[in-house]
Amino acid sequence: MHSVLRFLSIGAIAGLACSVSAATVSVNSVVPEVPTVSYQTITAALNYVKTTQEPRIVEIVAGGPYQENLLINFSVTVRGALIRPTVVTPPIAGAPDGTLNGNGIGIYTNAGSGGDIKVRLENMDIIPAVGNAPTRGVRSSNNTGSLSTDDMKIELVNVLLSSNNGSNAAVTTDGLSLTANAGKTSFADDGMFFTGFVDVDTTGVIISNIFNGDAVTNDGLVFFPSDALRTLNIGPGSVFSFMNRAGVQVASDGSIVNIVGTETEPVVFTGNLQGTPVKNAALCIYFDNNSLPDSKVKMENVVFYKNNNTAIATNFIDPADSVVPLTATKVAWVDNADSAVVAIGDIKTPWSFNSVTMVNNVRAPSTSFFEIVNLLEATPGASTGPITFVDSVIAGNGDIGDGTGKNALQFNMPNAAISFTNSAIVTAGPHSLAASPFSLTGGTPTPVQTNVINTDPEFVNADTYPAADFVDVAAATYDNAGTGGSDLSGYGDYVGTGSSVGNWSVY
Repeated sequence: MHSVLRFLSIGAIAGLACSVSAATVSVNSVVPEVPTVSYQTITAALNYVKTTQEPRIVEIVAGGPYQENLLINFSVTVRGALIRPTVVTPPIAGAPDGTLNGNGIGIYTNAGSGGDIKVRLENMDIIPAVGNAPTRGVRSSNNTGSLSTDDMKIELVNVLLSSNNGSNAAVTTDGLSLTANAGKTSFADDGMFFTGFVDVDTTGVIISNIFNGDAVTNDGLVFFPSDALRTLNIGPGSVFSFMNRAGVQVASDGSIVNIVGTETEPVVFTGNLQGTPVKNAALCIYFDNNSLPDSKVKMENVVFYKNNNTAIATNFIDPADSVVPLTATKVAWVDNADSAVVAIGDIKTPWSFNSVTMVNNVRAPSTSFFEIVNLLEATPGASTGPITFVDSVIAGNGDIGDGTGKNALQFNMPNAAISFTNSAIVTAGPHSLAASPFSLTGGTPTPVQTNVINTDPEFVNADTYPAADFVDVAAATYDNAGTGGSDLSGYGDYVGTGSSVGNWSVY
């Protein structure tokens, strides 16, 4: 008798363990449900895997489009598998906290989360419901009301957020062209908005063509965490394009921002500022370093192309702190309507530009407020830098006689060491800077120049992206003009007739 009871007890325990073990379930809207195995909606699958242990995986394998909003407060991966599904989101209602209501996908923590969570969305399109658009496509929150202050890690991989073409499909697939606004439904505000105690990673994320009339402030991605030293990693293949206002806005002091693509899959900002009168930049660095050494902005293999305003801007910097350190390596600023870079605030930490190209910016000089580069301290004499340009090609829009200085490089920081080394400051040819390439105010001395050339780079293609020859350099004077005898080409390649031995010999 005792042995039988003992056997039954073990069986009961085994059954309980099975019910809470890790789960991978599928979603297919066109076949009958098989509980614990397959569901017809993403929501039903989430409700089941929430009762299981990690790792929890929901795979959308067929069917759709899936017309549902999602509320997630536990660790899970939701991904398209076999297909790339479309999730058509109406606004959330009845969420545990009002900050989540009205959005398409809400990610949060509360007492039911059991601590920190990690949520991954992968291989899907997220668009608003026709005639019933949510405020934002993806929203995180856990710093208000009944929500808990646990850490949230959100990963987005190969996810597209765009407008609905009226037939429950996204208006773009690659984010590289502007679509007609008529007849489509956009998110009422941003593509993604992250608040709370959150870190975010994106790879291959495209947020594009979201705009609702001239006065609406649609941004692509807003990162506004609730404490310092939170990280936003924007990875290869990410595109932020044709937003009504900014592509990316970061607004919490002490943040860590890494925007790092690859040579073949750069991060791209293009076509932003479609209509709003608020002239935000394509990338808004609206935070200071909060006196924290780890707070920074790092950019590598990034393209800012044909934005309708300034490409990068800082603002709202506390005079007691500093603009965050910035490192730009292999970055192209091409054909932006206004400036390449505007920094309003004291720069007390290094800013470095390595192998970058600037050309044909401030292409609307009659309406531009600034020059091509504008580093403008807020407190006289407070900026110490240093500001360095190395192996870079800094060109203009060809308006040599521009008396306004808008085809020049402006510096107002007399105590910051500013230098150009093994670089080009172009004062000849169709992409020349102004005859006086520097606009120096506030007593700023002329930047130190070492091995700087001024000749025409003979760009093969300074107008069209994407293209294999984008901002490639052909001029013979650029052969072996870079550091250690490497060819000087900035973001592009050197394709002249000279020897390119130096390019590989320095690595």
